[in-house]
Amino acid sequence: MSVKVKTIKQNAPRGTSRAAQNRKIRQDALREELASRNYVSQLQKIADRLDPEADNAYKREDVPMVKERVGILFKILDKTLPNLKPVDLPLTFPLKQSLAEQAASILRAVATDKITPSNATALMSAVSALARVVEVDELENRITKLEAAHGN
Repeated sequence: MSVKVKTIKQNAPRGTSRAAQNRKIRQDALREELASRNYVSQLQKIADRLDPEADNAYKREDVPMVKERVGILFKILDKTLPNLKPVDLPLTFPLKQSLAEQAASILRAVATDKITPSNATALMSAVSALARVVEVDELENRITKLEAAHGN
C-alpha cells in the first residue's frame, strides 16, 4: 500500500527570495548603465555644440576628460553671459484714496489675479510705511498746535 503525501509548496513573499534579489540588483545595474550612457551622450552633444571642430574626440575612456572640459566650458559661459534676474513689473494704484481703501484695493487685485501675492506683500508694506509717516506727521502737527496754544 502506498500513501500519497500531498506536499504544499509555500512560496516566500514575492521579492524576498535570493533570485528576486539578484534580479533587482541586475535591473538596478542596467538602469545605472543606461543612465550613464545617456549622460555620456548628453555630454558629447554639449561638447559638439560648444566645440564643433572636435571631430569625435570623445570616446568612452575620455569621459572624465569630457566632464572636465564641459565643466570648464560652463564656467566660461557663466562668466561671459549675464545671469538673468527677475524683474517686477510696475504697478499703478490710486493714491487719492484713504489708506484703508488702498489696502482694500490691493487685496481686491490679489483676489482677481491682477497682481501676485508677493507684489501685494510689497505694496502692503509700502502702505503701512506710509501710514506710519502720516501718523508721525499728524502727531507733529498736533504738538505744534498745542505748543502754539499754550505759548511754549
